[in-house]
Amino acid sequence: MNINTINKHLFNRLILVTHWLTESELRNLVGKPVSRALAVATLKMKGGKSRDVIDEIAQEWQKMFPSKKMVPITKIENNIAYAEIRTHCPYRGSRNVNGCYRMMEYDRRLMETIGAELVVIRSRNVNLKMTPNDNANLTH
Repeated sequence: MNINTINKHLFNRLILVTHWLTESELRNLVGKPVSRALAVATLKMKGGKSRDVIDEIAQEWQKMFPSKKMVPITKIENNIAYAEIRTHCPYRGSRNVNGCYRMMEYDRRLMETIGAELVVIRSRNVNLKMTPNDNANLTH
């Protein structure tokens, strides 16, 4: 088993943990800080940095995942990057929109450092819009 396979396996297991932690508002009292801590750990392990140009922002965000195929950039135009999250999401089909939003805290924390705002356009396939953040150089 190579390091990339191990990384994907660990990532998928952590998705199950964060899913359980974000299913309800009560559990999310623990889930939110755990998700943010996992994002900080990912940023440190993968060398995540603040970026100013939208294509660099999108590429930096992709770098935080085990594979670019998991989170392809579908389009970049008008200073906006569009992406999909193709990893298995335990919320898919559950109708728990609030849980899905809570679970996206990981991605929002990544973007705080990378320098963009993350907006979920359509949660069914998780289409994302990234726009450069005016506060990209703030320390969090």
